[in-house]
Amino acid sequence: MGDLIRINFKTAEKIQDLNCDALASIIRENKLLNAIDEVLFNLDRIDGIIGNDNLLNHARKILDEAMKQNRYQYAKDNSEKTILEDIIPLFEENIPDEVA
Repeated sequence: MGDLIRINFKTAEKIQDLNCDALASIIRENKLLNAIDEVLFNLDRIDGIIGNDNLLNHARKILDEAMKQNRYQYAKDNSEKTILEDIIPLFEENIPDEVA
C-alpha cells in the first residue's frame, strides 16, 4: 500500500476539473487544427498542382508543428489524469439521476 495522501476534497475536485478542462480544450484545439489543415489542402488544390505554393507549404510546416505539440500535450495531460485518478479517486462526473 502506498503512502497516505491528505488533501481537501474540494482541492482534489478542482484539480480533476482543471485537468478535464485542459483535455477538453486540447481536443477542441485538435479539431480546429484539422479544419485549418483541410482549408490549406483545398487552397493548395485550386491550381491543380499540390505543393507548389511556398506560402502554403510554410503554413503547413507550422501547422504540422502545432499538431505535434497538441498531440504531445494531450498525451501529457492524459497521463496526468490517469495518475490523478489512481492517487485521488473521485466520483464520476456523470452521476445517475437516482443518486442525485
